[in-house]
Amino acid sequence: MEESAELFRHRETGEIYAIRRKWNGELVGSAGPLTTEDFKDIKHILISDELNEWIEANSQDLILYDYELEIADELQETWRYIKDLTESLYEFDQQNLQAEYTKLYKVIEQLMKSTSKTTDKRLKPVLAMMEMQARQCKGCIEMRLSIGN
Repeated sequence: MEESAELFRHRETGEIYAIRRKWNGELVGSAGPLTTEDFKDIKHILISDELNEWIEANSQDLILYDYELEIADELQETWRYIKDLTESLYEFDQQNLQAEYTKLYKVIEQLMKSTSKTTDKRLKPVLAMMEMQARQCKGCIEMRLSIGN
């Protein structure tokens, strides 16, 4: 199974973590907080499952980080939208929920296109994980709206 390690920055503390996931988004392990010297060669960072619980619990505060090139604001915005929507699903009435469903459908389509177009081996699993999270959210909305596709 193909795995990918990515760097993430904690939104509040600024600490950097290396997080390894399987191609399907399943968390394998992590390392951190890291220093600048630690993540110059991400392939050689020792990964363990010691922080897995913390990583999962704080995933909404972990933002994809690339020390060579900061990730595009649009991608961070998309991730924030998915996470915020997931957390606030039960605060919407039916009409607003339908509007969010339509918007989320478009987000999923865009993530699918981006995943298929990118040649960046580090970005592809991140996009796939975002798409998976968006699809899970979409499934919850479908259950609330009783329109399962």
